[in-house]
Amino acid sequence: MLTDYCAFLKSERKKSSAPFWAKLVALGTLVWSAWLPFGALADPLDIASLPLFKIQLVQKNPNGNVYNIGDRIALYVEIPQADQNRNSSFEITVPEGGSKIDEQGWYLDAQTNLISGNLRFIVAPIKTGPLTLPTLLILNQEKNPIGRTDTWSIEVKGVSLSPDQQKREPQYLPLAAVGLSDQVWFMLFALVLLLIAATAFGIYKWNRKKAMTPPALPTPKPIEPDHVLALRALQELYQQNPYTREHLKPVAFGISEIIKAYLSKRFLVDATESTTPEMIGLLKSQLTFDELKEIEALFVDLDLIKFTKMEQHDHYTEGDYKNFKLKAERIIDRWNTPAPAASGTVAPAPSSKGVT
Repeated sequence: MLTDYCAFLKSERKKSSAPFWAKLVALGTLVWSAWLPFGALADPLDIASLPLFKIQLVQKNPNGNVYNIGDRIALYVEIPQADQNRNSSFEITVPEGGSKIDEQGWYLDAQTNLISGNLRFIVAPIKTGPLTLPTLLILNQEKNPIGRTDTWSIEVKGVSLSPDQQKREPQYLPLAAVGLSDQVWFMLFALVLLLIAATAFGIYKWNRKKAMTPPALPTPKPIEPDHVLALRALQELYQQNPYTREHLKPVAFGISEIIKAYLSKRFLVDATESTTPEMIGLLKSQLTFDELKEIEALFVDLDLIKFTKMEQHDHYTEGDYKNFKLKAERIIDRWNTPAPAASGTVAPAPSSKGVT
């Protein structure tokens, strides 16, 4: 076209005698012929020939097909995979030459979001009564139409908005879920990952601190002295065996075992399985003559009961029964100091107080 225009100027210089208006007509004809193939003779868009995309609700309305004025309704259409591969963004618009969408009772949000192949957009009714959303064009990133939506009808309740209010974007009642952009979804996903990581780190630190903290040791029970344990065992023995002729033998065996165990710990000897003479022999180097006689006298009485038949126990009275306990308690109380250390040396026994 530029070559033709230059040739035209050269020819006009040669035709200097031609009138000026003829030159203008010739120039206008050249420009018209260049623009005409791109616009003037182009065929008008045939909307009916475009693919039809079905409108669907993002979130089901609990009130069925009934809405209120100003409800923001999220809709979507499925974009074919081939168009998704060739385009990164899409638009929803009203066909040229038709009625304005607000005159038909609708507000159309210009923002769209492509999520998982679904193109989401927002509309809101601004008039009451039965409303039908008109067919909308779907444009690709080059502003070329790739399809059209079907019509969508609802019933609208509420007071009609004034013409001035109809021009404004509705500000209330997001009845349906509004589609979020990919950037917002990415930020939400990153926030969730951050919360999971923080929780895992907190659990790790807590477990590590718990592992490094030494376990609390149980409070040891106070160790009771041997004489306290012996006196308690003697008391329980008499509670379990009240005075009867049948209980004399168990009581005699019990007193014998308690005294032998106590003396073995107190004087670091093993008299638990010894006979009375053997026990006196083990204690002979550590006790006085009177102390040994006191122990021997008690064990002689106990041995008579332990190794004789029950028929021979008739002469033992309840006073004798109680006296055995008193004698045993006196022997235990005589050496109620702590036992000497097990070093091979034995602490000297306390001085004897005469036995009555």
